[in-house]
This record gives sequence, structure tokens and C-alpha cells, in this order.
Amino acid sequence: MGWSCDVAPPVIQPGGKFLIVGDSITHGMTGDWTWRYRLWSWLKQNYDVTFLGPYRGTHGQTPRSAVYPTPPKFPGEATTTTPDIQGPYAGAVSSEFSLSGHGGYWGRQAAQVRYDIKGWVAAYQPQYLLILLGFNDLGWFVSGPEGLIGNMGALVQAAREGKPDVKILIGNVVDREFIEGRQDLVDNTARYNQLLKTTMPNWFRWESPLTYVDVNSNYNCRPGGCPDGYDGLHPNALGEWHIAEAFARSLRNDWGFAASTFSVPAAIDGRVVNPPGGLSCTANQEGNYVFWDADSQARGYEIRTRIQGMTDWWSSGAVYPSTTASFSSWVLEGQTWEYQVLTKGNAQDRSAWSGSVFCTAHPKTAPPPTEITSAPSGDGIQFNWKAVAGYNVNRYSIIVWDRDTEGAFFNMVAANCCGAFVGGLVAGHRYSIWMITHVNMVSSWTGAAEIVGGIPGGAREVIVGGGVPLAVTGLKVVNTEPTTIKLSWNIATGASAGYAIYYRSIRAGAETAQALAGTTTSTTYEIGFLWPGTWYYEFCVSAYNGNLESAKPCVVPPVYPGFRKRDFAGGNSTTILNGTAVANVTVSMADNMALRELFNSMYHNETALTMGVAPARNTTL
Repeated sequence: MGWSCDVAPPVIQPGGKFLIVGDSITHGMTGDWTWRYRLWSWLKQNYDVTFLGPYRGTHGQTPRSAVYPTPPKFPGEATTTTPDIQGPYAGAVSSEFSLSGHGGYWGRQAAQVRYDIKGWVAAYQPQYLLILLGFNDLGWFVSGPEGLIGNMGALVQAAREGKPDVKILIGNVVDREFIEGRQDLVDNTARYNQLLKTTMPNWFRWESPLTYVDVNSNYNCRPGGCPDGYDGLHPNALGEWHIAEAFARSLRNDWGFAASTFSVPAAIDGRVVNPPGGLSCTANQEGNYVFWDADSQARGYEIRTRIQGMTDWWSSGAVYPSTTASFSSWVLEGQTWEYQVLTKGNAQDRSAWSGSVFCTAHPKTAPPPTEITSAPSGDGIQFNWKAVAGYNVNRYSIIVWDRDTEGAFFNMVAANCCGAFVGGLVAGHRYSIWMITHVNMVSSWTGAAEIVGGIPGGAREVIVGGGVPLAVTGLKVVNTEPTTIKLSWNIATGASAGYAIYYRSIRAGAETAQALAGTTTSTTYEIGFLWPGTWYYEFCVSAYNGNLESAKPCVVPPVYPGFRKRDFAGGNSTTILNGTAVANVTVSMADNMALRELFNSMYHNETALTMGVAPARNTTL
């Protein structure tokens, strides 16, 4: 005869109330399980626990309205805000947990939470306070390791003022996959984690004990790679388990929770993504607006664009802000643009590209100002320009981009016509410069009054703190064809931000004044379509620092082999090819590499997405 034995269910014990505070790592995004849920599920096996706090759900998808073009603000102007959207958890998450609260929010810093925590703790009266903060403080230069320790200590003190006997678990800061130019983040994370471990004993109180939780060692994310993250930082489903495991281990070993050992499953749920559907485009007076249907499994989207008929894509990168739309205000009347979108999954998982959608642009935006001059002055750059006529101009914006700092974001400042100073820049660094004209316009979306900018125009780059550069040396010219030359020269010494190339006709009876062919930051330059022959032209090169310019050595090409000095090569002698990458941007934007770089930095910024905040440093004058 067989025997059976009924196993009694575990006795559910009182477990108390938990308040978890953190940033995006704790908050999670649409469709995530979150490490909070994994910890809650483990505790619920043996304890009656309540998770509470001021927020619900995950970080929802940014609304499409966030992509509408907005200008930088002047002092005192209200900033543009995007509504907070509450996102859902993974479909199989318990409905009981879905209704619970927490204190995690995207982009949050210890420097901010220290001022909120007293009120939260007083309102919710948790027995346990779990803290996982600090990445944004270090990552976004809010404070260094010592400053973060100070803010964390103040946070602990404020929590105790809300409930003197609250029990506190503090997680250290996790590493992230390496970002070019951010060795400081690697070093500061290690420094802070060590300081936290050695400083926390000084914060101990018998009535309010606290423990150090080594989340970083348990979370498999390092400068060399991040298997636990879906974007080099934020936890995927496996990473959520590992963060929860670190806190569960502390609750079991340090706080006496008699629960089973936390077990991470061998198989982890993934995310399957598909090409976006419903891709559409409308041509508006602000520019081209592209939108598509949401994918519930998406970690984000990538978009690529090109002018119809081009072989190469003009831009390609992450959609920022992360939503299901993109606005292209950098378009010209009559241009037909092609757009495709794909869906991003975990890590390098990508769907196929969608089919194409086309839009012929009919913008009512203004061109950039002309006659832009730039010159180093003190700790910044002095700008002057000619007003844009024929438009209801509201303001101008100046974009400065530090090209000597890896991973640097651009600064965009608001300015009135027709001069401005941008300070606080790094001495000795080279800055690229653009300007945009912003006009008053009635929104094609809402009918409300808006301020909309158009395509940027470039100015000469500047070395901050420098003076007039020395003249170039070693100027040489080589005929590559009868009507094409290549200039080369030595790197100029001193504060040279770039080089200006000039030409003039020296043919008897057809002499012309010297004119600008273009500018470059390279030490070579090609010019073509030099009819009736290269030897009928003189070429000069100067080094510049903004509009501060050196003397110009000049050179005349030799007669091309097989020709005589008086011979004419066939063609149109009034045409010259501008070989620069920055001149004439409103005409040649499709081939403008500098403008493409700026566009991708502003609108397709992967680093900003994975760090959780906007790349622009929007300052004012």
C-alpha cells in the first residue's frame, strides 16, 4: 500500500512594511519585472510584507509630445516639462504587487532624495528602508565620492527624523559598461563604494541599525561588459534577480529573515521585438513628423534618415527622447526625406528595419543668421551676427560643442540679436559652433503659440583662451587633374582651431579678387572644377581661431603635364567646387559631416538614453 504525506504550507509571519528608494535601476521601465518584485516574491513565501511609497508601477513611455521642437530658455522663463507616465510591469507580475508603492524614480539622485525622505518615512512609517542611489550623482557630475557620502549621510539622518527606529539597508553604486572619456565614473564608483563601507559604521544607531549591501559585486555589470544590463547599465531580467539577491542575502544574514536561500533561475525571460508597425510621416510647418505604433517589449527605437535618392543614410541612431515619434526640423523646402525605424530589445537585440515612409518637407522655419563671427574672449567666446530679416524672429540659439572632451554633450544657449558671450568654457579646448533662428509660430498640433527653430548655420571653430595663430608653413599644391588640386601644409602652431582656404584667378584679363573657398580642420584640402586650368589660380591658406586669422602664405600650381601655360582645359571657368565640410550648410546638408555629427549628438544620443537624462546642457545668457 502506498503512503502519502501532506506538506504543511509555511507559516506566514508578520514581515513589516518596506520602503525602497532608488533611481531608474529601481524604478524599471514598461514591461520590466523589476528587482523590487523579485524581492517581494521571495519575502511573500514566508512573510506578510507590504511595499509602499509615493510611486506606482514603472517608468512609462515618454509621450510623443516630448519630441516637439522647443528653444532654449532665457532666465525666468518657465521650463518645458513632459508629463510623467506610469508604465505597467511585465504581464505575469502579481496584481497585488502591481498596486504596491515604492520610492524609485528615473534620474533620481541622493542629492534630491535627502530632502524628500523625511516626509516619506514619516508618512509611510516603514520598518525597513532600502536605498539604492548614487549612480546619477556620480554619473552626471552632481557630486564626487565625498559629496555623495555627505548626501547619503544626510539622507540617513533625515529618514531617522521621520521614524527614529527605522532599519536601513544601503546598497552601493553599481558599475556600468565603459563610456569613452568617463574613466572618472569608474574611479569615482570604486572610491565611493569604499568610502560608504568604511563610513557607515559611524552612522550606526542602536535604535536604528543599518547595513551595507554589496549590490555591485552581485550585479554582473563592469566597464568591460554588462551581461546583467540591457543597455550597459539598467537591469535586464537576469540583472533584476541579482540585485534582489543582494538585498535578500542581507535580510536573511543580517536581519534574521528566516526564508529560504534566494535562488536565481537558470532560464530567464527575454524580450522578443518586432519591426514597428504603423509608420507614418506628415509634413508640417515645423518640419517632418514621423510616428509609429508602440511595441510593448521595446527598450527603445532607432531611426535612420536620408534624402530620397541617396545611397547612404544621413543619420542613424537611437530615438531621443525614447518614444514612438521623431520630429525633423532640420529640413529644407522641397526636400523629400526617407525614414525607417527598428525596435530595440535587450543589449544588441534589434528587430529588422521597418519599410520606408517618405515626406516632402514644407517648413516655415527661418534660415540661420549670416555673417556669424566668433572670437575667444576670457573663459568663453564672443559672438556677433547679422539679423535674419523677413521672419517673426523670437530669439536665436548658440550651440557650442567641446571637441576635445570625449563624450562631451553640447551646450545650447538662448540669445537676442545680434551679439552674445558664452562663458564657462574650458581653456585650450576647441569648440565647434552653430546658430539657429527661432521664430514665433502657431503649432500645427495644438494651435497654440510656439517658438520653433530651423536648420543650424555653422561658424568658425574657436580655441578658448587662445589668440591669433601663427601662419601655416610648408604649403604645397599638387595637381591631381588638369582642373583639380590638392593643398597640404604643416599643422599650425599656437591656437589654431582650423584653416581657411582662399583662391583667386590670376589669368591675364580675367583676374579676380581673393575669395574664400572654404574652411577645414584638416591639413589637406581639395578643390575641383578649376577651369580653364589649375595654373590660372592662386591659392592661400590661413590659420584661424574663430575670426582671428593669421597671415596667408600663397601658392600657384605648376602647369599640368601635357599642357602649356596658355592652354585651356575645357569647362566653365566661373565654377569652383567648395570642398569644406562646414561651409554652406543650408545647401549641402546631405554631405555635411559636421552637421550630421551634431544632429546625432542632439537627437540620437545613446549615452543620454542609458544614463537617463537629456544630453543638452541648456543654459541661458
